[in-house]
Parts: sequence; C-alpha cells; structure tokens
Amino acid sequence: MAESEMSFRSCRELWTILLGRSALREPAQIEGELDRHWDRLHQGLGYYKPPSSSSAGKVKDNKDVAQPLKDFGFRISKLLNLDEQQSVQLLQCYLQEDYRGTRDSLKVVLKDERQSQALLLKMADYYYEERMCLLRCVLLLLTYFQDERHPYRTEYSNCVNKLEKDLVSNYQSQFENLFKAEAPTWETHGNLMTERQVSRWFMQCLREQSLLLEIIFLYYAYFEMSPADLLSFTKMFKGQGFGLRQTNRHLVDKSLDALVDRIG
Repeated sequence: MAESEMSFRSCRELWTILLGRSALREPAQIEGELDRHWDRLHQGLGYYKPPSSSSAGKVKDNKDVAQPLKDFGFRISKLLNLDEQQSVQLLQCYLQEDYRGTRDSLKVVLKDERQSQALLLKMADYYYEERMCLLRCVLLLLTYFQDERHPYRTEYSNCVNKLEKDLVSNYQSQFENLFKAEAPTWETHGNLMTERQVSRWFMQCLREQSLLLEIIFLYYAYFEMSPADLLSFTKMFKGQGFGLRQTNRHLVDKSLDALVDRIG
C-alpha cells in the first residue's frame, strides 16, 4: 500500500499522462510517473486488495478523512469487496475527477439513502473503469516500447524491462482467478448487488479476461515463450474450453457472446 498511500493519482489519469494527453509531456515527467507507479503496473489487477481488519483500522484512525467519507468508503468496500483504504482513495479520486456537485451537495447526497445508493453504483462503474485503465497502461507500454518513432519509446522500454521478469506469471494467475471467480450475491456484497449488477460484474470479468490475454499475447510477440509456458497455457486454455467453460456461464447471454468469442 506504500505507493497508494503517497499517491492519489487515478489509473485513468495515469493512462492519460502516458498517452501524452496531459500537461505532463516531457520524457523526464513520463519517466517519473512510470517509476512512481511501477509497482501498480507490475501487480496489475493484483494491486486491488480485498477488505481486511488492518485496513479498516487504518481508515478509522485516519484524522485527515471526514467521518461521512469514511462511512461511505466502508459501503464501497462492502459492495466491491475492496480494501477499505483503497475504497476511500477511490472515492477521493472520483470526487476529484467526476463529481459535479459541491461539498455541501455531497453532504446531502451522503445523508439521503436513495441518492447515496445511486452514488454507490456510480462508484462501481468508476472502479471497473479504473481496473481497465490500469491494464490499458500496460498494453500501451507493450505496444510502443520498441517503436523508434514513438516520443516515449525509451521511457516505455525501460519500464517494460523492469516489468518483464514475472509480468506473465502475475497476469496469468489473475486471468485464472477471474475465470474461476464466484459471482457476487446480495448476501456477500449487500442488497445493491441486484441481478443487473451481477450481470454488470460478469461483463466486466469477461472484459478483464480479454485484456489480460491481449497483454500476454502481445508480450510473447516480443519475448520468447518457453516450451514449459506453452504447455501450461495450452492446458489452461483447453481445460476452460477456450473461454466457453466460464465458472459463471449461466450468466452468459447473447449480448456477451462477442466477449466470450474474443477470449476464445
């Protein structure tokens, strides 16, 4: 959590910076961002942790966060099964980037049950997008780190060299975890986890699987695949029917067919 405690830069903001679409455009600034957030890129989706009593305790003891935000952070943590500190951080990033109201209007929203529930669902969407942007950052690095014409080739290349060691093993285990993940229920995640939200969660699960595979395949376009790795991937893909044998296949409807086909 060291990196996330000192830095409140969202993954979406990091992605915008790496694309060269922010005020930070100098190669040295790009390099600084990559160094600062290297651990997040290295961990991938493993960066996001489940709730824990120690994290909840740190949120309770944090004097810099207002009590209503802490309380709402705990609700986010429950709905998303996300570390309490990261839930508060997610809320702070959302308020900074996407919230259109004032501080006073936020107080009203947090006190009103109907409005706070609507905000919780927006937080879920924001969280899903954050996860996708984290993976897109890595995909971007792998796409251009050998492109001589790219203005940040050197910075991207240095970062990929650092990531290289166990990027695939990290991302492969995340792919398998997503593939085997049990669908959330209202018993485990609270009464906002309706049928519609479960379907939304599963669509996200498929999107993440697809992007993780894209990263792994792109990685092997540049780095040699050992016979042992080839065998392990072949067994894994065969075992899951090339994306068809999803643990939650009962949730697959026609609208998700394209994603399942893409994974296959």
